[in-house]
Amino acid sequence: MVVDAALPIGEERLDLPAPRPTIRAGKLGDDLVWLAISFIDHSNLLPWIELCKEEDRSGPGGRPETFPVRALPCAMLLCALTNQPMLATRFQDVLFRQISPTMRHALGVPKPPAADDRRGWDNCYRNVRTRLHALLT
Repeated sequence: MVVDAALPIGEERLDLPAPRPTIRAGKLGDDLVWLAISFIDHSNLLPWIELCKEEDRSGPGGRPETFPVRALPCAMLLCALTNQPMLATRFQDVLFRQISPTMRHALGVPKPPAADDRRGWDNCYRNVRTRLHALLT
């Protein structure tokens, strides 16, 4: 899609691409979440992440993961599809606030803490941030 407005450059015009539509940071539809899940599941990303985790594992120990590996790439893809910033806080919002309980269950994401549970939300953010940093390294 191209915006009709153009910038004059000499005698030529430069057509600018239209920005992607921005979906309000509210609830995301289950069909969009299923699309992201199926895209991640059918890519070679998850086996590659698991292989990297096995190679990097230095020994036993560490806290057990609170949600499966595929949940974070799905949240990242949903942020990209809905033109949201690619931030750990947004990934947390997608996983714990923007998707339905059904989709949260399909991804293996635990139930979010109560709205006034500051410590619980801090723990959710820490889990997402830790998983993101592990994924990036």
